[in-house]
Amino acid sequence: MRRTDLENTYAYMGSLMTFLVEGRDTAGRFALLEYRAKPGNEPPPHWHEVEDETLYVLEGEMEAYLGDQVLRIGPGEILFIPHGEPFSRHHFEC
Repeated sequence: MRRTDLENTYAYMGSLMTFLVEGRDTAGRFALLEYRAKPGNEPPPHWHEVEDETLYVLEGEMEAYLGDQVLRIGPGEILFIPHGEPFSRHHFEC
């Protein structure tokens, strides 16, 4: 497992992504990253054709749009997004 440092952290759309485990470490079967974002810096609506995505919220809250559902998740909660499912998210603080 890696620690957060400049070699594995990248700026993306005003957010920071730190790759703790990469596909090259797991024969392309798994990756783990820490994603730090401020409200308003969310990626656009998207879907993954091959990969499933799982979100685990460490702090703050976010509103997620998964298919027809609108979900609010906060610290300690997990959201699983199966591949091929349209998804977007909006971070917010309470």
